[in-house]
Amino acid sequence: MSQPTPEAEGEATAAPRPLTPRQRALLLLVAAGGTNASIGRALGIQPATVAGRLGLIYDWLGVPDRASALAFAIYRGEITPADLGRIYGDR
Repeated sequence: MSQPTPEAEGEATAAPRPLTPRQRALLLLVAAGGTNASIGRALGIQPATVAGRLGLIYDWLGVPDRASALAFAIYRGEITPADLGRIYGDR
């Protein structure tokens, strides 16, 4: 017997909404290797606030952690190779 599909179970299957500019900026700081503390300093917010906002992004995208959120944003084209080039240069 096959597994039920999400549609059969009544689960939502719509693609996640695009990131907001602020969410995208936060993920770019994650891509740059920022910790919650360093991201908080850059944005003028507490590390706990960064953690909370990242948690909202994970929920928004339906992913479990920062690496998955970043990978998914790259996959969807919301963070581009040009963005990463600006962060990492020509390494």
